[in-house]
Amino acid sequence: MKKFRGAIKSSDNEEPSSSVALTHSSKYVNVNPSLKGIKYVIFPENKFAQIWDFIIILAIWYYAFYIPFHFGISGGYYTVYYTWFLVVNMIVNFTFILDTFLAFFR
Repeated sequence: MKKFRGAIKSSDNEEPSSSVALTHSSKYVNVNPSLKGIKYVIFPENKFAQIWDFIIILAIWYYAFYIPFHFGISGGYYTVYYTWFLVVNMIVNFTFILDTFLAFFR
């Protein structure tokens, strides 16, 4: 347990009269104490939330390159004639739909 000492101290040898004990929990950092233990809340420090955010960033990067390619170069040809393009797009769309629902728990 760490001690927090006040900013004003009368002398170097004297212990301040008001010291506050701070506890540090690695599971909930900077979380409102009333939110601790809630079952259906996904905290930003959660490993699942961090991995999910990385997946969403990859999906955004995919669409950043796919949409200009789809409309500008291929004209939709690859999506219609190659099944894997359609499957990948459906997976990415489902990822964004799932992210919309997960946003209600953050």
